[in-house]
Amino acid sequence: MTLHEAIEKVLKEKGKPLKPTEIAEILNEIKIYQKGDRSRIKSGQVSARVNNYPSYFFKENGLIYLSNWNSTTEKNKKTIPAKKAHTNINTESMTIKLIGDPSNKDFLTKNKFEKLGTLSQLLKNGLPNNEKLNLCGIYAISIPSDYLPEYYSPEEIKIRGNVINPWTIEKLKNKWVSGSDLVYYGLAGKISFRSLNDRLNDLLRHGNGKISSSGPHKGGEILWQLKNYGTFEVWILPTNEPPEPRNYEKLILRTFHENTNKLPFANRQF
Repeated sequence: MTLHEAIEKVLKEKGKPLKPTEIAEILNEIKIYQKGDRSRIKSGQVSARVNNYPSYFFKENGLIYLSNWNSTTEKNKKTIPAKKAHTNINTESMTIKLIGDPSNKDFLTKNKFEKLGTLSQLLKNGLPNNEKLNLCGIYAISIPSDYLPEYYSPEEIKIRGNVINPWTIEKLKNKWVSGSDLVYYGLAGKISFRSLNDRLNDLLRHGNGKISSSGPHKGGEILWQLKNYGTFEVWILPTNEPPEPRNYEKLILRTFHENTNKLPFANRQF
């Protein structure tokens, strides 16, 4: 059991939000999760793990809640079941429904994603003239059905100049998701309005090596360590304004993880 799974279990069993110190104390007592060196779990470790898993938890007034709890009622709602083809999540403005498995390419067509073109075309010619790109939304990157992963080493990628923090080939191999047609999901409009056009231009600038130490699209940049990435296809799904893009992305990534036990290759966190 991982630390975030242990935290989730404690909160579900208690049925109410808890302070990081309270969670650490319970975990040290019941020992459902133990560190490699068997030392005591500290509240700071609990807080750090919670911060890394926003799809599982949120914090309010010093307390940690499960993400599907209402902070005013503190009542647990039904969680997303694993391996479910039709999944719903309630937001203030709408109900989001996923059809199919987001690790498979047919998920994109079933959920009305629109294909923009291959990365090779977009890196060379830029984004097409498409009114939908002026909206917030979700974007996805898929691979050909016959694609076999090969990787640029950190030494090779330094010459190409489009990855800020390259990974070792061994680490990349461990991150690969066998059997999945999708290597990345992203969003435009996490907190405030931002168009798909702006965010995807960040992606293309990064892929063309127009980078600084902070971006412009540092998230998912190990995508560019995959050889033959020019054959990958980019898809978009326009949404309403925030918080809808983030809610949609969280549900996609959570469902992907439940179905494969991994995140998409180039996604690092929920």
